[in-house]
This record gives sequence, structure tokens and C-alpha cells, in this order.
Amino acid sequence: MTLIQYPSRLGNSLFPVFNQLLSDFWNNDDLLSRTTQFVPAANIKENADEFIVELAVPGLKKEDFNIQVEDNVLRISATKQNESTDETTTVHRREFSFHSFERTFRLPKSADGDKIAATYTDGVLHLNIPKREEAKPKAPRTIQIA
Repeated sequence: MTLIQYPSRLGNSLFPVFNQLLSDFWNNDDLLSRTTQFVPAANIKENADEFIVELAVPGLKKEDFNIQVEDNVLRISATKQNESTDETTTVHRREFSFHSFERTFRLPKSADGDKIAATYTDGVLHLNIPKREEAKPKAPRTIQIA
């Protein structure tokens, strides 16, 4: 079997050893799997009464999350550690034993950070952030002429 060397991303170079190191770095799945950080995708919606933040975070439990509001900044983080209790199994390589992330969002002044409600359903974290009463749209008021 013949292995084919892919050309370097930098093209022909006067520094073939350097190019090989770069090529090895970019094509090393083991190195990339250890250095890639998970950042969950977020949807942010708004209606007349509230803001809605949704984060796609499958595989976690609600106990894994830590949600805080401080100085009008919403901080969402989670940590999950897989623990193996089977003493008869020998682990030769473990690549998925610890997962964590943190996302922060600056809340608008119209948001009421004291009344945030959170639910976790089907791998999606839902946060309902109500608007302050003074920020909600008011119905038009008819003014009588005197």
C-alpha cells in the first residue's frame, strides 16, 4: 500500500520541514480533538413581553448547568464529567471524559434579570427573560378634548 502525501497548504516552499510540521498539525485528528472547544449554538428571540434564549446542548442533564446574572450579564455554563465505575474494564484511551462550555450575553436594559425562568427539554436549554413593565409596549390611550 502506498501512502500519498497531500501537498502543503502553503504550496511549494523553501522550508519543507516547516511545511511538513504544519501539514502534520492540520491533519492530526488526535491533536484537534483535544484542543477544540465546544460552543453551543444559540437562538435569541424577542416578542412584546420577553426575550427568549435557546441553546443547543444535547447530552447534558439540568443538574449540569450553572446560570447566573451579574451586572446585567447572563452567564450560562455547564460541566459534565463521564465517570466509569466498571472496575473490570481497562481503558486504553479516553477522549470524552470531560466537557464544559460557557456563554455570556449582555442583557438589554429592558430585560428583567431577576425573573428569568429556565427549562431544559430534548437537548435545548430555554431561557425566558421577561421585559420590565416600563419597557413593554402600552396600548394606545385616547385623549379627550376639553
